[in-house]
Amino acid sequence: FRTLMAGVASGHFDLRNLNLTEVPADIVKEYTLLTSLDLSGNKIPALPPSIQNLTNLQVLRIDGCPITELQPTLGGITSLRELSADEFAHIKIPPPEIHERGLAYTLKYLKRVSESALSQKLDLGYMGLKELPEHILEMHSLTELSLAGNMLRTLPQGVSRLVRLNSLFLHNNRIDSLPEGVGNLTHMGKLLLDSNVLTTLPPSVGQLTSLQILSLSCNHLRTLPPELGLLSTSLGKLNIQQN
Repeated sequence: FRTLMAGVASGHFDLRNLNLTEVPADIVKEYTLLTSLDLSGNKIPALPPSIQNLTNLQVLRIDGCPITELQPTLGGITSLRELSADEFAHIKIPPPEIHERGLAYTLKYLKRVSESALSQKLDLGYMGLKELPEHILEMHSLTELSLAGNMLRTLPQGVSRLVRLNSLFLHNNRIDSLPEGVGNLTHMGKLLLDSNVLTTLPPSVGQLTSLQILSLSCNHLRTLPPELGLLSTSLGKLNIQQN
């Protein structure tokens, strides 16, 4: 109680080493004017989505907590200036290449993931990603995904689980091949793969019977699979310039 009252007066809640297993619900519900929250040394495995209620939060410390995934709604706290998490040694989401670029990039990533829950559209373009984060493959309701302008070299087979995608933007990466599983994305209407290093496409592209736009300019294409001919009735635009 003394800790709570001191926090109310100062705007800083120091809840270090209290053996907590979750963030107290009343804090994120009632004390939205908090500017600093220290949860270090507890057993909290995850931050709640309601952490976004702390719209004045400037400092958040979760060192020593078994948190491996940052709550996406953190991205909406624009006042946050310090996020301490054991130097992100155990954080898997966002991936290392994001948080290594600083807090602003980390919050941008989280905000875009959070907003996609409503829009079903996720823009992770030009974020410096080296591979497609595994958690994105669990976002089965996505209809649009942009990974343009990253450093991707390939896509995982698990991309086949994003079955509701109708637009996939992969231009300006380093992709040299696509997995066969891409053929499962039968709602795909637009697939942009310009400025990669593709030499061919998997035969499964012939299963993309909703595809209307396929752009493959500025690759290293030598052949195209004959199965591409199966799309002759749906495909309105095929760009293979500068190959």
